[in-house]
Amino acid sequence: MPKITSSIRTLLRRTSARLEEKFAVPRRRQRIFLKDVPAFQATNAKRFVRSFKPHFIKGESTFMVDLFARPRDYVYAVPLSVAVFSSKARVIDEQGVESIKQHPIFEARVKFNENGVILVREIQGAYGNSTLVKDFERVVGMPVANYLLSEIERVGKSAGYHTIQISSAESNFYFDHPSLKTKLMRSNKGKSVSKKDLSNPSSKVEVQNYFGSESAKIQRRMRALHEKVASSMGYASTVGGYIKKI
Repeated sequence: MPKITSSIRTLLRRTSARLEEKFAVPRRRQRIFLKDVPAFQATNAKRFVRSFKPHFIKGESTFMVDLFARPRDYVYAVPLSVAVFSSKARVIDEQGVESIKQHPIFEARVKFNENGVILVREIQGAYGNSTLVKDFERVVGMPVANYLLSEIERVGKSAGYHTIQISSAESNFYFDHPSLKTKLMRSNKGKSVSKKDLSNPSSKVEVQNYFGSESAKIQRRMRALHEKVASSMGYASTVGGYIKKI
């Protein structure tokens, strides 16, 4: 399999450079970590990036709609997302330290198949940023997930794509691996559970029940989000998700 050239990285860096002086907080230039991927993935990713034009939306905060490269090791996919950025996003790092920084508050991951279909996966927001999301939705007049999907449709159409498919919520990595780290840190119940002594049988059962209950809630929300977005944007049910001609 051929390696992806530096074209995608270069395009994103040029985009960042154009926007640095305009955004409230200078944007960090991203490095995209890519392994060998199928040639069709490389070709489609570059085609999509070249057609995408970042832009700003002004509410009580300034938002930037741009591409985001997840620093994750996808062997068979280019890790691109269309995202809404805010310089006031609340983010918790791997050590559990919370900070306010420029970061996506909502995103939709994009990949491609061999038939030239845009696949939309992992439609999700960053926990703790509901106020920013509501501000963004007030300005654009629609749910943020719908807005991101409309952007993907717009870019896809301008790049010559004809079909978009939204994957089912179950295909999202976080559906079976929900992150409860933020919940444990911010809710009183979560803080209490995180301090339980797991060597105590009754405490262990309580912790297991808590995680099971919270995980089920997250899965229900994920299903509802995918179904609601697909339905409201005119997508039809298909095997593994929803599909639409653009």
